[in-house]
Amino acid sequence: MSRLSAAFAAAFVLLLPFERPLLVGLTHVGGLGSGLLIKQSAHAQNAISFYDSGLERFKSGDYQGAVSDFTSVIKLDPQQRSGYYARGMTKVNLGQYRSAIKDYTKALQIASGFAAAYVGRSEAKKKLGDIKGAIRDLDAAIELDSENSFAYRSRGIQKEKLGDLGGACADWSKAAALGDRAPVAEWVRKQC
Repeated sequence: MSRLSAAFAAAFVLLLPFERPLLVGLTHVGGLGSGLLIKQSAHAQNAISFYDSGLERFKSGDYQGAVSDFTSVIKLDPQQRSGYYARGMTKVNLGQYRSAIKDYTKALQIASGFAAAYVGRSEAKKKLGDIKGAIRDLDAAIELDSENSFAYRSRGIQKEKLGDLGGACADWSKAAALGDRAPVAEWVRKQC
């Protein structure tokens, strides 16, 4: 069994809230504009409801239902990175790795600084055997978030697979120093 389990993938989805539109400071001015604001607000609320439902389905293991809900989020708000990210994470759990990569890539096109999408895409690439591609994505994630212990741990695992034990040990040591709860300190003691 891989050291990177579906439980870790689920943690990423659950830690990323849907980005709700900022409606603070808007006032009712009457006329056509107010109707548009109400429609946009209701539209956003539907997207949030689908997102929340998708998270619940994901947590319960109903991955097909979660994909359906996250697809509804995307249809309602196609410029929202969270819908693509969550659907990508769910597709990884379904073994739909190529499709997951497309979703993560779309999330990154919307928000290039979205480190978690690089980490998620690296997992899908790893599952397809593209270890070097997975490492490149983890490099990008670490460049964006140098405190991401999970990315260091994962990159260390990928480097170990390529026979780069020195690189793996350096990444695992960094993950442990950042407080990673996985047994990275034990890996360092045993292998480094």
